[in-house]
Amino acid sequence: MRRFLTPVLWVIWILFVSIVVIVMEAITSPADIPPRSLIVELLGGYGSGAISQAGDTSLIIWTLERILPAHLAICLTWRAFKAVFLR
Repeated sequence: MRRFLTPVLWVIWILFVSIVVIVMEAITSPADIPPRSLIVELLGGYGSGAISQAGDTSLIIWTLERILPAHLAICLTWRAFKAVFLR
């Protein structure tokens, strides 16, 4: 059960944090268009017409671009701390 519950809780947490980041961006940003995403630029950019900068896909990619590296760094830091100091 734990093998199933842990990934499900991580997905729920990432979704919650994504919503919080999107809401914070909407409150603090003076424009309706989200910031440009580096991932979209690397995959061909906004000029191809497949992804618009004002679309939901662009906003979700921009949010995950901010959230996932931060969570990965926190997870790795915790694992290193636990391996060094708690064993």
